[in-house]
Amino acid sequence: MKHVDLKQDPVNLIYEGLASQAEYDVRHFKSPVKRFRASEMANCSRQIAMRLAGYLPEPRPQFLGLVGAAGNMYHDFVRAVGRQHGMPIRGIEFKDGGKQDEGGVIVSRFDRKGVSFDISCRADGDIELELESGETVMAVLEIKSMNPRALYYMEKEFKVGGPLASFKYAQERKQHYTWQGNTTALLKKRDYVYLLLVDRGSAQIGLSTGGYPVPGTWDPTEAKRIGGAVWKVEPTDKTAIIDKATRITQIMQASKLPDPEYAPSSMQCKQCPFFYRCHGAEQRQANGLSPRYPVEGVIDL
Repeated sequence: MKHVDLKQDPVNLIYEGLASQAEYDVRHFKSPVKRFRASEMANCSRQIAMRLAGYLPEPRPQFLGLVGAAGNMYHDFVRAVGRQHGMPIRGIEFKDGGKQDEGGVIVSRFDRKGVSFDISCRADGDIELELESGETVMAVLEIKSMNPRALYYMEKEFKVGGPLASFKYAQERKQHYTWQGNTTALLKKRDYVYLLLVDRGSAQIGLSTGGYPVPGTWDPTEAKRIGGAVWKVEPTDKTAIIDKATRITQIMQASKLPDPEYAPSSMQCKQCPFFYRCHGAEQRQANGLSPRYPVEGVIDL
């Protein structure tokens, strides 16, 4: 064998295409439908308000374009494999050719403290669960694909403390997962959420202790177990979602923006598509300067 060099690797076309699409999107930006999204409810209130107000976001990073596409693929993968092996997944229409229909966007209107607003979600489906008490409940199915490194820490908790430990980890460290699940439960009038994680590296479905259950058995007290995180959505959880949306709406109706909730050096700020319009932007404008936008000629403020 003999190594050869390429003038241009074909894979490079993917990233050039993603970058071109991201630039096109910001140059032809249109304000979104003004409704809260389940997937953003754990975000900084200012970030949510800026999106609702129609602020121009920064171009979507190339890796996020790939993560989004892979996420959709893994949703279909989990549901297809689950259905094949008898998982009681509901609320999804399985069509010929492997296509799946989630049923579209769910939207609910809320009227609170003199303001009205809409909250929306795209549900991954429902799933029947049998509780330890023997009661059967219908839960929101929340599917999330994670890179192996991120999954490692949550699975580490699962290995030590089982489903309860993984739930506590999600509650404390993955609030964008729990808030999205709770918001979907609010809109679908469900009281339970089943968070099912998928390893993007190995395609493993669920958190594992390192072994797999013996066929026909499942015992959460045994060393070998695999599964998801389950929780009951309390009335206070649903109230917190409505209260946050109410507060943001009230501030926006006063022609203001909520205060930033994170420091400029935080990961939340660094990944925020409106960072260029947030920390330090007002001072730059006061000095006659434009916000630092990464694409030339798109804005001139």
